[in-house]
Amino acid sequence: MEQSGYYIDLKERFEIWVKKAKSFPEGVLEAHQYLHGLISRSENRKYYGKSKGNSNGGTDYWAGISIENGDNFKELEKETILEGRYYCKNLTGYMKNPSIIGEAFQEMLKHPELDHATGYCLEDYVSDEEVICMVKLRTN
Repeated sequence: MEQSGYYIDLKERFEIWVKKAKSFPEGVLEAHQYLHGLISRSENRKYYGKSKGNSNGGTDYWAGISIENGDNFKELEKETILEGRYYCKNLTGYMKNPSIIGEAFQEMLKHPELDHATGYCLEDYVSDEEVICMVKLRTN
């Protein structure tokens, strides 16, 4: 179930550990499974997905997880989540119907203030039922 959109302002940038998917959308689940196999599930960990268009006309996707003190995963890269304004939608039931995430982003990517230069799509997995879909907006 989708709610109407809303805005948030991230005050600070932060980094996440990421595993790049081999392909999109086919490799997304495999990238998330890799992270879950490598890093134990924890109440303190937040899970993410980050995607953006590439120069070949396709999409690059990274499964992500929050960084905790003492982490050192040589097999993973880091990606930065930028501070700034984001347009968001909360979705429930994504595990039963994963296509709702793509459908939401297709609509959200039409936002008139979309940051085409440095923007991206961000998924913030709140639980196994809820995900917050976010798109980076231009800074005025």
